[in-house]
Amino acid sequence: LISINNKLNQFEAAVGIVTYAQIHLPKVPVQASWHEKLRRWDDGLAAHEHVLARDPTNIEAMFGKMRCLFAIGQWQTLQGHIEATWAKVYPVDDDIGANLLDVPPAFKKELCSSAARVACTLQQWDLLPKYINSDMDETEAFLFKSLTCIRARELDDAKRAIEDCRAVLDPTIQTFISESYARAYMPCLVQLQNLAELEEVISHLDGGGDFARLQQIWTTRLLGVDRDIKVWQHLMLVRSLVLNPKDDVHVWLKYARLCRQNGQLHLAFNALANVGADVLALQLAAHPNVPLLTNLEQHNPRVAFAFLKHLWADNKEEIALKQLQSFIHVLEQDHTNDYVSLRVQAYTQLGKWQMTMMEPKLHHEMQRYDQVLECLKTATVLDPTNYKAWHEWALMNFRAAEASKDDSYVTNALDGFFNSITFGHSRYDVTKDVLRLLTLWFNYGGRLVEVHDAVSDGLAKVSIDTWLEFIPQLIARLHSSQTNHLLNHLLTRIGHHHPQALIYPITVASTAVGAKRKVAAEGILAAVKRHSPQLVQEAELVSRELIRVAILWNELWHGALEEASRLYFAVHDVQAMLNELAPLHAQLDNLGAKAWTDLYQLTNQTDDLNQAWDIYYNVFNRIKKQIANLSTLELANVGPKLLSVSSLSLAVPGTYKAGVPIIRIQSFGPQLTVLTSKQRPRKVVVNGSNGKAYTFLLKGHEDLRQDERVMQLFGLINTLLANDSDTRKRNLAIERFSVLPLSHTSGLIGWVENTDTLHQLIRDYRESRKIPLNIEYRLMVQMAPDYEKLPIAQKLEAYENALNETTGQDLYKVLWLKSFNAEMWLDRRRNFTRSLAVMSMAGYILGLGDRHPGNLMLDRISGKMVHIDFGDCFDVAIEREKYPETVPFRLTRMLTQAMEVSGLEGTFRHTCEASMRVLRENRDSLMAILEAFVHDPLITWRLLAPHAAPSHAYAEEDKADKEDEVKGRRSSVDSLLVMDDLTFEEDEFDLNAAALKEDDDGGMQPEQLNAKAVKVIECVKKKLRGRDFDQDNKPLSVPAQVDRLIQQATAHENLCQLYYGWCPFW
Repeated sequence: LISINNKLNQFEAAVGIVTYAQIHLPKVPVQASWHEKLRRWDDGLAAHEHVLARDPTNIEAMFGKMRCLFAIGQWQTLQGHIEATWAKVYPVDDDIGANLLDVPPAFKKELCSSAARVACTLQQWDLLPKYINSDMDETEAFLFKSLTCIRARELDDAKRAIEDCRAVLDPTIQTFISESYARAYMPCLVQLQNLAELEEVISHLDGGGDFARLQQIWTTRLLGVDRDIKVWQHLMLVRSLVLNPKDDVHVWLKYARLCRQNGQLHLAFNALANVGADVLALQLAAHPNVPLLTNLEQHNPRVAFAFLKHLWADNKEEIALKQLQSFIHVLEQDHTNDYVSLRVQAYTQLGKWQMTMMEPKLHHEMQRYDQVLECLKTATVLDPTNYKAWHEWALMNFRAAEASKDDSYVTNALDGFFNSITFGHSRYDVTKDVLRLLTLWFNYGGRLVEVHDAVSDGLAKVSIDTWLEFIPQLIARLHSSQTNHLLNHLLTRIGHHHPQALIYPITVASTAVGAKRKVAAEGILAAVKRHSPQLVQEAELVSRELIRVAILWNELWHGALEEASRLYFAVHDVQAMLNELAPLHAQLDNLGAKAWTDLYQLTNQTDDLNQAWDIYYNVFNRIKKQIANLSTLELANVGPKLLSVSSLSLAVPGTYKAGVPIIRIQSFGPQLTVLTSKQRPRKVVVNGSNGKAYTFLLKGHEDLRQDERVMQLFGLINTLLANDSDTRKRNLAIERFSVLPLSHTSGLIGWVENTDTLHQLIRDYRESRKIPLNIEYRLMVQMAPDYEKLPIAQKLEAYENALNETTGQDLYKVLWLKSFNAEMWLDRRRNFTRSLAVMSMAGYILGLGDRHPGNLMLDRISGKMVHIDFGDCFDVAIEREKYPETVPFRLTRMLTQAMEVSGLEGTFRHTCEASMRVLRENRDSLMAILEAFVHDPLITWRLLAPHAAPSHAYAEEDKADKEDEVKGRRSSVDSLLVMDDLTFEEDEFDLNAAALKEDDDGGMQPEQLNAKAVKVIECVKKKLRGRDFDQDNKPLSVPAQVDRLIQQATAHENLCQLYYGWCPFW
């Protein structure tokens, strides 16, 4: 299994198999070959040497040692081992009768290949012909033959060898490519590139030409390949024919950095030694306290700087720091400006290293900050346009401001961030800097004149395009008088340059309840209207009509009567019932019930209310029948104004990007499909000016502003994952979709094509096999009829009994059955596991709840998980009184069994650890966006409703037959999850609607809200520091934290307590 997974490029799965074996099969000993397969080369080398000490003729150990030495890069030791092994396998000269080892052909092939590559690496070209024989792999034999011919200037023979190599390689490529490009890449495509570059070498040697240009082409090509050590080793083999490493320093330093980032320090040092760092190493070993450089002519300064970074990576921090200070002193002698960029890098690196070395003491000794800041400030002075120098200087000031509360650090940080954004926005991702800048501006802008002035100056020089991604954050602060003038001015500028980006959110803000925000938004909208009147008019028309279409008149009455019925009959709150219906009566006063409710308010006679309810009841029944048959809506009937519009100047929602041609709304589709979920969202088609149709989900009973912010957070997380080398090469990312609020109760969601909810997939699978959808719950209720009222111990027993009676392999089989071939299945399974892991970690940090099967979707093509419905954030689901979610994320047995054979061990755990590491390393950026999120008055009312029932738990009373059904909430493409044979008390899901009312002018008990927000922020900070479990007051390591979370998520004691609509048994 380990070998198979390695051949399939599923290294994490191979590691998981060993971990699984160690946990579940303790009697199976760990073999030496396992270390190799898991790339634990040092452990493998020690194990093989231990075997060889007992049995010097052990073939497995001999070749295992050879592979380990090759991977580590101990070329001289490997050369000696190869010579010794060669003598035991092949006769020396004519000594045919020698006692040779009986070695299998595969090992002989490996020996010949490794020997030839080591000879090339050590530039021992004369040894190469000795290793080219009939046992060598045919393609490699021709490759090395062409190398020897080129060295001997036998160019025609070299050309023939290359042609022969291609002829042998062709059928192999066809086989691999038909299976997978990824698997064809390393053995085949890299060899093809080698052959192409050998032909370029021959062409250069044959006819001359511009060798500098050829070298530049090779460098560009090399920088574009996979950042994999083996790939680079193969490609740099050809370079060594015609290029001395010291003439190709740039590439060798890149290669050394790649090795260092992958933890291969020996290989990294070998690369540096090729360009002269071996002399520095000897000098340092002899005199560790003597500066490595005394003048710039002594050694290549760039190599010396790379060597210092190697020392730091090799845990020699103090030596590296001291030598870097001496190195900077030597660089200061440069008066030619040839090494300005290197000086900037050196000062920046010095600042970062000093900060790392002093971090435990930083909060107690502020002069330490000033030391670091001095280095970083020097870097910004040397190159005032260097983004990285400004970024580091600003970040250090930002941390100093947090630690000392000294306002001078705040203005310096703002200046630094504005400069890093100004000089870096076109080449780098400046999201993190913008978020930190906004944090400082909103925290200090109202009380410090210096901050106000710094922001004012900075806004003038930063490109207006920078702010487009942060429009929701800016609009959220419109109510604040502290930043009002500058903020209004900035939003007005955005509206002038990018009205398409601002028009939708500012239109929503202009309908706000709070007077301050409403007035400010209307002022900005008026400014936009002055130069884009048609655009504003179209946006208002489209928004107004879509909001009207989202909830029809009969649906409005249906929802209000349902809520009023619950308030009157279940909660017995007459006044709340009257308040619920009052707005509708104000718009429709000819309903006879209004007279009875008015009479009740005068007489307080219950009979008057009963008369009103007789009328309401008849109206409700008629509406219910209408709605039941509501499957499509003709736009001509419900939104004729939308149907009549054409060729608008307004952009299709979610498509606007600066500098890209605008995709405008051409027309709306003539029909709206009504989905059959409880809230009856509509499927809307918008035809774009580019000829494409854009599908959206129009929701009318939901505030989507929080979903919009969550998508923004996921965008930041995707950026962080893309900037990390480990997560980038695994293509880790969260699947996103566009969210556009149209008002406080309605909005558009981008339609996610080719997806099905987990509930739908499992339902279809079970229906096709005549398996009851809720078989597990039936078994639980059969064993314990009053399951919901049992204590945890009895629930656990019934829960585990149901699991033992069923397989839980539905999703695993769905993935297999819906894949056309094994290759597609492997790819989908890997994507499924990785996307589930990334979202589990991100969801945990966000405190995301309500992860029932209707809110998790599976992409039919890629196999990736897509999450929807982000209404429950910041652990509100955990704090509910009724049915709290006792798990950090969804990790039930169906999800686990759909992974590889080792389950949670392997790809899932590795991806969780990699994702959590990235999130924790970038906690400053995440906190910047999450703090704005939590303190946003548009959203925080959700934090005050911890008593709400889960969205998948609601009771609907059918007044016709008085039978209760409990239904699970579903997504936009799902159907209702109906669980049979269950009844609940009417007041069991008492959702206090009054607690969810918004008043952003301070009617939400600001003291209570602020305390809740502070608590939420502290909770998130603890998660991002590994202190969320408060064990001995020490932060948990990333692996330990992930392990605790997985234990919580999979614990049956936690899962058995969840509401059954969450389907914990799936």
